[in-house]
Amino acid sequence: MIGYKSLLGRAAVGYHCAARHYADGSFEMAGVIWLDQKTGLLLQAGHMHATVFNEHPRITASTFSTEPPAGAKVQRYAAQKQPGGARKQAPDFDLKHVTVGGASGGTEDGGSGTATLSDYAHQPLVLAFFVSDLVFDIHGESCPGCVKSLLTLQRLTREGTDPKVLAIQEGDEGKPGAPLIPKGLHIEVANDPGFDVQHAYGLSEQVGFAFIGSDGKVHRLFNRAPTDQQLQDALDALH
Repeated sequence: MIGYKSLLGRAAVGYHCAARHYADGSFEMAGVIWLDQKTGLLLQAGHMHATVFNEHPRITASTFSTEPPAGAKVQRYAAQKQPGGARKQAPDFDLKHVTVGGASGGTEDGGSGTATLSDYAHQPLVLAFFVSDLVFDIHGESCPGCVKSLLTLQRLTREGTDPKVLAIQEGDEGKPGAPLIPKGLHIEVANDPGFDVQHAYGLSEQVGFAFIGSDGKVHRLFNRAPTDQQLQDALDALH
């Protein structure tokens, strides 16, 4: 067990599930799950988040329909590569800085205000996406190399200043003064609670990177943890 938090207004308990390997070569990846404390129902697992909780649902023929219900928010996400290799304009965003207490992560001003794409107009920018659950993956079982790639980017960019780096925390922000930020990450951090910005860039994994040029267009994307050399090459291409 890793702790407690509130999800959908209900008390939830979190568990870290270790990776499991089987004799036939198959395996289950490690991860963190959050269960409703009263009923044991799954509320969150990785990128999956419950949006409604009903202890006594009414099951009908349409309950498991693949058609979105009336009024549901439907979004279409762009592919990562444009036809003919053309670069796409970087999608805009407006995110709240993560409030920081102590020495781990965040902005120098304590995390006040918001971060928008226009804040970085006419200068190279790297967006480093990470899911907040990474903070519980101490041994890197669920996403090998993920935290290392974030820290390597921080080092290669002189603590996120050359070029500018904005880390975008996906999902739960954490408690005031105790944000869910991997240990050692000290660059500017903003929170994207619904994964909307990550998806707008065509990314979906536990970490992802978007390299944006001074022209405001996306030059390169990684939907995984890149190697040190791949990070360096992508940074060199921005200059």
